[in-house]
Amino acid sequence: MLLLLTLPSVFHPAPREPAPAPTSRAASLREDLVEGIRWLGHHRDIRDLTIAVGVISAMDAAWFAVFVLYVVEILHQRPALYGVLLAVAALGGIATGAAGTRLTRRLGPWPSLLLAGLTMAATQTTLGFTSNVIIAAVMLFASSGAFALFNMTAATMQQRLIPAGLLGRVTSLYGTVAGGTEALGAIGGGVLAAAAGIRAPMLAGAVPIAAVSIVLAWRHRRSAPA
Repeated sequence: MLLLLTLPSVFHPAPREPAPAPTSRAASLREDLVEGIRWLGHHRDIRDLTIAVGVISAMDAAWFAVFVLYVVEILHQRPALYGVLLAVAALGGIATGAAGTRLTRRLGPWPSLLLAGLTMAATQTTLGFTSNVIIAAVMLFASSGAFALFNMTAATMQQRLIPAGLLGRVTSLYGTVAGGTEALGAIGGGVLAAAAGIRAPMLAGAVPIAAVSIVLAWRHRRSAPA
């Protein structure tokens, strides 16, 4: 104990670095947002993925906004069947949740996104032409499964590619794009259905979904698996 007392500065508190100047919460949020946008703008993979999800969310919401009218006026079913068809669609998402990880590992992320996008486009096109409730149910099952595959693959890519310190900011921007375009797509789908008929949002949305999926896969055809 006496030897310890002879050691210099042992009991003195360690020097502290000067605290940074306080900043307002608004300024801090603004800086965080700018940093997230800057990173997103320079990261090709996540930037392209964000653009793609914006297009797909808008086109998917456009037809889903009028789906209850589709059930009554195109499929000629009672409104109660709307809930049954939603349950069938949910089963498609559950099925993909069970098998989607293995599929993505086998195909790779970009081919998985392409498969999901083309499946969504094909199912929307079929829904736009059919009046058969059984075919519509099968298409809803496949469409929901494809949407789940896209979201699962995109979420995995974000977790792997976005730095931990920016993950919250960039995924929030991604979610804002997805949610914002979904709202705009729903509004546009209602306007289009009123002007051109209930089938129009389904048929009009299929081409942009297929196009953005093909472009996404083509731009990243030589990318290493994420």
